[in-house]
Amino acid sequence: MLRPVAVLALFFATSTAWGQAADRIEGPIPDEVTAYRSATDRFRDRMQELESDTRAFVVMRESEERERLVGGYDALITSLEGIEDSQRVLTQQRFEAFLAEYPDARYSSHVRFRLADLYYEVAALDFLDSSVRYFEALESDDLDALGDLVEPQKDLSKAIDLYKKIIDDNQDLPPKEQYQRLDGAYVMLGFCYSEETSKQRDDALARAAYVDLIEVLPESELADRAHLFLGNFLFADGQFEDAIAEYQFV
Repeated sequence: MLRPVAVLALFFATSTAWGQAADRIEGPIPDEVTAYRSATDRFRDRMQELESDTRAFVVMRESEERERLVGGYDALITSLEGIEDSQRVLTQQRFEAFLAEYPDARYSSHVRFRLADLYYEVAALDFLDSSVRYFEALESDDLDALGDLVEPQKDLSKAIDLYKKIIDDNQDLPPKEQYQRLDGAYVMLGFCYSEETSKQRDDALARAAYVDLIEVLPESELADRAHLFLGNFLFADGQFEDAIAEYQFV
């Protein structure tokens, strides 16, 4: 069976060939030539109608196929998001149970780091949901409701508490006994405090976290990032020479 696109191509070729043949017809009997040309004109008109119908059919089938594919992917994405959400909740519960049972175990700092990351992710998702509802509410005509609107913020308190706990448990230990991602805990703590949409935003505490990282772990690969963030703070404050001094460490 010919596919619609192949049929369309055949129509183009056939109609073109007939048109070229009609243009070449010449002969001694004018009535026959006129009749022949009239027949070819009718054929060409019919072929054009078929061409138009075929184009419409192809467009319709392509549209249906796109809708079918998009619908299938939407269902798959929704399913995967559901699985991801359930896995996130399950993992969070397991980490919390582990820390409740073994708060001082050897791997507790790593579990806290992973759990803090989950808390941050959940806070970000909650913030997005709240933002959608907030901007939808802004379009309301209810003036009383608009007056009660509060711009959403990320609540990063749970993540902050875990990063601080990791730092407190490790910063005074010998280097070989420190948690290998201690520098990451400093950076994430600073990031949580400097996040513009964070309910816990505090630039002074953010700067302190970056300074502590540089002092406690000066050889860390993330120390240059701390210098960069400190430079950004200084630059924003108009302290350009001090900012340049920090940038030179990067």
